Amino acid sequence: MVFMCFIVKRYAAISGNGCCLFLFCHRKLREFPMTETLRGMHTPHRGRQLCCRAAARKVRFAPLRIEGIGGAEVRERTLFHKFEVSGMDIFEKLKRERPVIHILTNYVTARDVVNIVLAAGASGICADAPEEAAEITAISKGLLINIGTPSDRKAQTYLLSGKKANEIGIPVVLDPVGVGASEFRKRIVRDLLENVHFSCIRGNMSEMEAIAEIAGIAAPSSNGEEHPGQNNSQGVETSVTDVPVQMLKKISEKYKTVILATGPVDYIVDGENVCTSASGTKLEKRVTGSGCMFSGFLTAVLAAAGSVNRETEAGDEKYISYEEAAFQAAEKYGEAAKTAEAEMRESGHIGTGTFVTFLTDAISRIPGV
Repeated sequence: MVFMCFIVKRYAAISGNGCCLFLFCHRKLREFPMTETLRGMHTPHRGRQLCCRAAARKVRFAPLRIEGIGGAEVRERTLFHKFEVSGMDIFEKLKRERPVIHILTNYVTARDVVNIVLAAGASGICADAPEEAAEITAISKGLLINIGTPSDRKAQTYLLSGKKANEIGIPVVLDPVGVGASEFRKRIVRDLLENVHFSCIRGNMSEMEAIAEIAGIAAPSSNGEEHPGQNNSQGVETSVTDVPVQMLKKISEKYKTVILATGPVDYIVDGENVCTSASGTKLEKRVTGSGCMFSGFLTAVLAAAGSVNRETEAGDEKYISYEEAAFQAAEKYGEAAKTAEAEMRESGHIGTGTFVTFLTDAISRIPGV
């Protein structure tokens, strides 16, 4: 498997008018090892070396706000890397095995989420009764927990399914829909984070800031200062472009998980590793449940990666980390969204409902699916 990486050095020069970023890219065609360290709980995507090969390709970076830098000091910024995994291996596996995904989602978007999972090549089952939750999870290859329409009964199901998924070693994705909107949602997510290990947490930046509050992690304000415990939910389809990368890293480290923060640019964070994906279309924000659908697609991709990894050993070139799989999912889904918009406009039948149909079709045509 060949990975494409870019080592990017960010330097910040501070002027009287604020922060200016100068981005310098140094590209070399070479191989180098990048070690992931086992921290705390064992997870399938840690404790191995990734062999990455740098190669020239178009790389896209979002503007990054400098956080916590004062005076006229100039300092080296975070190492960003961008790689391309052999995604065909994942999607061919998805097509061959048709993994069952236990989908615990909300009633607003359930149909669309299941259709996206089916289009991706997996199969889905929505079983939210606590009486059968663990039993259904036990026959699944991936679990999605989406808290969009929460209740105490569903919260019980989330915990039972999450614990069973950890027991049998399948990937678990948390979509903390609107978590900052109420104390009830925060309590549910807090209980989940304390009792279930998640392979990936996928949400917009408003939701990530709410999780930072739950975790006791200081979230930077608009002036760059850190203020713990502050969050203003902006709605489940809302995202912000001012990305507090250090906050995402802290969440990833605390919960030993991959963070996928979606927005105009998606950020995939695993400890100190940060990747970006800038594909997609603005139409996604105009569709109810676009994030929920992506979370379903993401879970299917992680299930395929987990299946590959159960047949290989850490360090094998075919081994696919959850970070790599999440990046590939973001890229493929964004490309499908762009294709869907272009085909919709070409057809002359333009509308948000039509866009969802074209998106589902585009997902079903991903090579390997």
